[in-house]
Amino acid sequence: EKIVPLVEYLINSVETSGNIFIAGAGKFKVAKMFENDGVNFSSLDSIKGSDISEKIDEILRETNLTKRKDASESFEAL
Repeated sequence: EKIVPLVEYLINSVETSGNIFIAGAGKFKVAKMFENDGVNFSSLDSIKGSDISEKIDEILRETNLTKRKDASESFEAL
Protein backbone atom coordinates (compact mmCIF):
# COMPACT_ATOMS: atom_id res chain seq x y z
CA GLU A 1 0.00 0.00 0.00
CA LYS A 2 2.96 2.35 0.52
CA ILE A 3 4.01 2.13 -3.12
CA VAL A 4 0.51 2.66 -4.55
CA PRO A 5 0.96 6.46 -4.78
CA LEU A 6 4.12 5.96 -6.87
CA VAL A 7 2.36 3.47 -9.14
CA GLU A 8 -0.58 5.85 -9.57
CA TYR A 9 1.78 8.69 -10.40
CA LEU A 10 3.67 6.57 -12.94
CA ILE A 11 0.47 5.48 -14.66
CA ASN A 12 -0.34 9.12 -15.36
CA SER A 13 3.20 10.35 -16.08
CA VAL A 14 4.75 10.43 -19.53
CA GLU A 15 8.00 12.13 -18.49
CA THR A 16 9.09 9.28 -16.20
CA SER A 17 8.70 6.51 -18.77
CA GLY A 18 11.70 4.19 -18.99
CA ASN A 19 13.01 4.86 -15.50
CA ILE A 20 13.72 2.18 -12.92
CA PHE A 21 12.30 2.96 -9.49
CA ILE A 22 13.25 1.33 -6.21
CA ALA A 23 10.72 1.47 -3.41
CA GLY A 24 11.00 0.06 0.09
CA ALA A 25 11.15 0.94 3.76
CA GLY A 26 9.29 4.17 3.09
CA LYS A 27 11.85 5.37 0.51
CA PHE A 28 11.55 6.00 -3.20
CA LYS A 29 14.66 6.08 -5.39
CA VAL A 30 15.52 6.03 -9.05
CA ALA A 31 18.28 3.81 -10.44
CA LYS A 32 20.26 5.50 -13.18
CA MET A 33 21.44 3.62 -16.21
CA PHE A 34 24.98 3.19 -17.42
CA GLU A 35 26.04 0.70 -20.03
CA ASN A 36 29.37 -0.60 -21.22
CA ASP A 37 30.39 -1.41 -24.79
CA GLY A 38 29.01 -4.92 -24.43
CA VAL A 39 29.92 -7.99 -26.42
CA ASN A 40 28.77 -8.44 -29.99
CA PHE A 41 27.60 -11.98 -30.76
CA SER A 42 25.92 -11.05 -34.06
CA SER A 43 28.42 -13.08 -36.12
CA LEU A 44 27.20 -16.30 -34.48
CA ASP A 45 24.33 -18.30 -35.98
CA SER A 46 23.07 -18.99 -32.46
CA ILE A 47 24.17 -17.90 -29.04
CA LYS A 48 24.81 -20.63 -26.48
CA GLY A 49 25.17 -20.47 -22.73
CA SER A 50 28.84 -21.35 -23.16
CA ASP A 51 29.31 -18.24 -25.35
CA ILE A 52 27.90 -16.11 -22.54
CA SER A 53 29.97 -17.96 -19.95
CA GLU A 54 33.17 -17.30 -21.91
CA LYS A 55 32.46 -13.57 -22.16
CA ILE A 56 30.62 -12.88 -18.89
CA ASP A 57 33.49 -10.84 -17.42
CA GLU A 58 33.47 -8.63 -20.50
CA ILE A 59 29.65 -8.34 -20.42
CA LEU A 60 29.74 -7.28 -16.75
CA ARG A 61 32.74 -4.96 -16.85
CA GLU A 62 32.27 -1.46 -15.54
CA THR A 63 34.62 0.44 -17.82
CA ASN A 64 33.97 2.65 -20.81
CA LEU A 65 30.49 3.44 -19.48
CA THR A 66 27.88 5.53 -21.27
CA LYS A 67 25.21 7.23 -19.16
CA ARG A 68 21.63 6.82 -20.36
CA LYS A 69 18.75 8.94 -19.12
CA ASP A 70 16.41 5.93 -19.13
CA ALA A 71 15.95 2.39 -20.45
CA SER A 72 14.30 3.64 -23.63
CA GLU A 73 17.45 5.50 -24.60
CA SER A 74 19.47 2.29 -24.16
CA PHE A 75 17.22 0.40 -26.56
CA GLU A 76 17.22 3.25 -29.08
CA ALA A 77 21.04 3.13 -29.10
CA LEU A 78 21.06 -0.51 -30.22
